[in-house]
Amino acid sequence: MTSWPAWRVKPTRMNSLYPEAVRQPAQDIFYLSWVAYIRPVVLFMAMGAIGLIVSQSARDANFILVGYGILFAAIIKVIYDFAWRRRFVLYYDDDGVWVFRGLLPWNKGTDGVNWRDIADAAYDSGFFSWLTKSYRVRVSHRFTQSDEILVAHIKRGNQAVAVINLRLMQDSPDLKCSTSSP
Repeated sequence: MTSWPAWRVKPTRMNSLYPEAVRQPAQDIFYLSWVAYIRPVVLFMAMGAIGLIVSQSARDANFILVGYGILFAAIIKVIYDFAWRRRFVLYYDDDGVWVFRGLLPWNKGTDGVNWRDIADAAYDSGFFSWLTKSYRVRVSHRFTQSDEILVAHIKRGNQAVAVINLRLMQDSPDLKCSTSSP
């Protein structure tokens, strides 16, 4: 049985909903941090407040129904946003670095970059990122900028970038240092 280093994210939420590559424990898997959930909560509170204000201040039955409709839409939206964010996974395997996202069958899928096409990986650092341990991760494509992976709010994204760059250095013969003298 393998022991997991402290910085490595142990896969815990694996089930048949994820692709086979994500369910294999021989790789690092990175999820969205709690910071990614702030926007849906704020949006829910705003829409819920508007729905309650409209439904409680209206005297006409139609406006009361509109207010409750807004409140119902806010509840459905926050449930969908939370479920979508829980399914978001950044991982790597022997083929490359991948992002699995999507909740509904028509928008679920994996997108990524093969190892041979990765130029480098980087993360945006700053006080807020350091404080929350939530980083914006960018995996650059060597040839096109449109195929790069850019993901915000990755939990321990700095460690994801370190692991990806280490793997790139190990695989690249140009970057290897030779210790033998001529």
